[in-house]
Amino acid sequence: MSNDAVIRYVVSIDGAGDLIIEDPELTLDLGIHWATFNDSHGLALTVSRDRVLSIQRLDEPPEDPAEGT
Repeated sequence: MSNDAVIRYVVSIDGAGDLIIEDPELTLDLGIHWATFNDSHGLALTVSRDRVLSIQRLDEPPEDPAEGT
């Protein structure tokens, strides 16, 4: 992934609307009770899975070079 590539998600939260979260090193962990986003500094956002209506990745994930062969 290039240095200027940004990973971006929109999170729809019950009672709070939509939230866009983005960072070049953003990761998402879907646990049993929590949806947790981390960046290079650590915890960025955590939301109870009971409140999450949807999570959608907005950026284009990098292509896997092995898939093109």
